Amino acid sequence: MRMVKENNHNAWYLYGPLIGRTKQECVVESSIEKFYPQGSLLKSDIVIPNFLNLEILSSRFRITNIDEAIITAHVFIFQGSKVVFIKKLF
Repeated sequence: MRMVKENNHNAWYLYGPLIGRTKQECVVESSIEKFYPQGSLLKSDIVIPNFLNLEILSSRFRITNIDEAIITAHVFIFQGSKVVFIKKLF
């Protein structure tokens, strides 16, 4: 990603996290899960988390309603993402 952006400043990085905590989802080890909020998320131009991933990536609080999800999306944008698209919200 870094090399692509260095060679093409117009390139965008789309980050669609696959983090899960149930048997139906991809389960990621906790050490790797901790990397996402400080690593990939901060470098993404577009982030498309589902509801669970939104909570994991925010690493701040449990999201219980749409207003909190919107606030979290604004935090991601403040940190550098240009677009946040939350799928499977509730």
